[in-house]
Amino acid sequence: MFSIEKTKGRIAESLVQELFAVEGYEVTKFGLENLYPGFYKKIRDNKDEASNSLRKSPDLVLLNPCNNEMHYAEVKYRTNGKFSIGKSKFKHYDESFPECLIFLVSPTSINCLPFSELRERRSIDFNKTDKFLLKNNELFDLRNESIENFEKFATMFFNKEFINKYSEIRDCIKKLPIKGYFHS
Repeated sequence: MFSIEKTKGRIAESLVQELFAVEGYEVTKFGLENLYPGFYKKIRDNKDEASNSLRKSPDLVLLNPCNNEMHYAEVKYRTNGKFSIGKSKFKHYDESFPECLIFLVSPTSINCLPFSELRERRSIDFNKTDKFLLKNNELFDLRNESIENFEKFATMFFNKEFINKYSEIRDCIKKLPIKGYFHS
C-alpha cells in the first residue's frame, strides 16, 4: 500500500532532526533508507546478517557541539503513544546499538527513551509517564521553548483531522487496482 505509515514516520524523523539542528547539534541521517535510498527493496527478502544489520540501523546520529558526544537515534511515530520492539530488532539493537536512544513522537509530545530502559520494559505506554518526555531529559541541553514549539508542530501534523484524512486516503488507495508505486 502507498506508505502513509512511512510518511508519518518521515515527518516524525524530520521533527526530531530539525529540533536538534535548531539547538546546534550536528544531525546526520543514518539508516538504510537514508544512506542507500531504494536499496531496501533490493535486499528486503535477504536473510543474511549484513542485510539484516543494514535494515535495522538507527535513523539518525546526533552530535553534541559542546562535548562532541554522539548518540544514535531511532525515531518512531505512534498515534497512541505506545511502543514495543520485536525480538529480532531487539536482539540487533542489544548487540549493535545498545546505547541507542528511542524517540517517540505522538500527536501531543516528543519522548526519548534509552534503549537500556526499553531492554528492561520491552514495551512502554508514554501516556502513563512523564519520565521520558524530552523536556524532562537531562542528557541533552535543549531549550524547553524549542521542545514545546516542535511538540506544537507534531500537534499540527498529527491532529484528528490529519488522522481522519489519513484513514480516508488509506481506504481510497486500498481500492486502487494499480500495482507498483501505490502498493507494496
